[in-house]
Amino acid sequence: MHPETTQPRNDYQARKQERIERYEARAERARAMAAGLSGQARQALAGIEPGQPILVGHHSEKRHRRALDRHDRKMTAMFAAQDKAEYWEKRAAAAAVNTA
Repeated sequence: MHPETTQPRNDYQARKQERIERYEARAERARAMAAGLSGQARQALAGIEPGQPILVGHHSEKRHRRALDRHDRKMTAMFAAQDKAEYWEKRAAAAAVNTA
């Protein structure tokens, strides 16, 4: 038979700390993704003057519309990543104060 160890097999405090760290790491990754998407959204409109209307019928119309669409998609994804980061930060805070 195997001798029993002195530490319990399921140490609650250790698991709790691992869970908090895991949630914080997920929040950090989501924040980094949001920052990257923000930069990509700005880059999508880099060649377009602020307030420049779409020149209908001009050779640049298609490219301008695509740039605006790409910017919109990146911003939508950025806000979703920010929401995800806030979610994981709240989960980490809740896990930290949990005494159950």
